[in-house]
Amino acid sequence: MSNNGEENLDNEVESAVILTITLYAFGNRTSPRPPRPNLDLTAINDLVVPTQPPTGASTFADIRYAPLTGHYYKLDKGTQLPSGLAVIADGKEVGGTHSLTHHTIYPSRPMPLTEFIE
Repeated sequence: MSNNGEENLDNEVESAVILTITLYAFGNRTSPRPPRPNLDLTAINDLVVPTQPPTGASTFADIRYAPLTGHYYKLDKGTQLPSGLAVIADGKEVGGTHSLTHHTIYPSRPMPLTEFIE
């Protein structure tokens, strides 16, 4: 079987992540606040990478429990996240360390920070 000199070194198939609940992200009137490399995300060789536990962009299922106020953006239930992104509930109600209803949107594979933010 010929592969025309190209090999697929990544045998993993990325499955689409569909939000099962509505999430809210805080920011300014222009956009949600981007995650900060090496604070909210781990960067290695100019790529943000998956970590354990996952780190990334903070969102909330209920803004009443957010430690932030101000302008926020809504990601509706049923929204498909872009390829390479996943979400985990990690608030206190599920045994996490974050505020109630906190969810983290995180990279599921290495990617440039600009791709994660888009």
